[in-house]
Amino acid sequence: MNILFKIAWRNVWRNPRRSWVLISAIALGVFTFLGALGYMGALTDSMMNSAIELQGGHLQVASKGYFQNPDPHNRLDDVASLESLINEIPELTYSPTVTFAGMVTSAEQASGAMIHGIDPDSYASILPLQERVIEGTFLDPASRSAEIVISSALADQLNVLPGEKIVLMANDVENELAQAAFRISGVFKTSSAEFDKANLFIALPQARDMIGYADGEISVMALDVVRHAELDAVQASLNSKISAQNFEVMSWKERNPFMVMVLDVQDFGIFILIGLLFTAIVFTIINSFLMVIFERIHEFGILMANGTRPFQIRVMLYVEALFIALIGIALGSLLAFLLLNYWIQNGLDLSAFSESLSAMGVDTVIYPSLDWGQVRSGFIMIFAMVLLSVLYPAFKASRFEPVDAINYV
Repeated sequence: MNILFKIAWRNVWRNPRRSWVLISAIALGVFTFLGALGYMGALTDSMMNSAIELQGGHLQVASKGYFQNPDPHNRLDDVASLESLINEIPELTYSPTVTFAGMVTSAEQASGAMIHGIDPDSYASILPLQERVIEGTFLDPASRSAEIVISSALADQLNVLPGEKIVLMANDVENELAQAAFRISGVFKTSSAEFDKANLFIALPQARDMIGYADGEISVMALDVVRHAELDAVQASLNSKISAQNFEVMSWKERNPFMVMVLDVQDFGIFILIGLLFTAIVFTIINSFLMVIFERIHEFGILMANGTRPFQIRVMLYVEALFIALIGIALGSLLAFLLLNYWIQNGLDLSAFSESLSAMGVDTVIYPSLDWGQVRSGFIMIFAMVLLSVLYPAFKASRFEPVDAINYV
């Protein structure tokens, strides 16, 4: 068997130009595959992180019926009991929030908006808004004044600047119209234009006062899982702890099934990409190996006349294809990892497409990431396609009659 490997290695370099054409084709396919995988991974991560952050964390806990009817009357009033249950799960961080629909008005314009009352310190684990402030400052936890942060899109629509006042109006728990004036402390901008147009943030005490909640009452408890991969296990653990309580848990996947479908389609698209890339390469390999066989018919005849079995002929050709595939994959992987490492360190700036990206909730600077499970599956698929492409040429080579092959001109 060792002698077959040596002969196969030498055969690869008998015609270096043809070998390098095959190696370059495989390397280009691998480079494109890994580059596309890293790029799609970056888009997927950005979209998923935006969906999690902008929709209130990995998990939300509310009173039963709230998610079907998010009315201010459906509120959590046993927050201390809920916090004690959450604290039993070390993978979770949490932030109490009060959320209700209302109207925001300036001296010139008015707009509907979702009003979020948050604790600035704990909400940073859910959505780090203080990092998204582009003008002014974020909410000050120590301040007792009525402050508000709004998006740049909403500020432009209302024609207001930091330091100016706007008025919020909403129906409280008594179905009375409540209104309060707030001074704009800061302006933020996130990766989602749709979110920015319809959401603003005030301090939790001011939200309670405005909507008519007592101290300790909230709309939902927003939860963040330390490691995303543990989401399902953490949700199951939390459900088991609150099953006897008047609480219900909903994950970001359940709140946004459309995003889950988009991510699943992207995963499926990776394997479609592999199939399309390597279908053309397979035909190139088949054509090249058929040429190899007809060039070496005399050689195969001599080998078989000296006792080489048809099976060994097939193995030798498979080993040649394996060497070419390994060199091509190694070269393509090296080039791809060098490029991806540069993008990981510096980010890939897509600000030229900011408007279309913001509609999908994607940041203008993304950082490629590879799903090693997909990489492994892709390499297995590549090897399988390369080896299958040699199946017919190898079978044909092993079917020659030794005497006819020796006398072939």
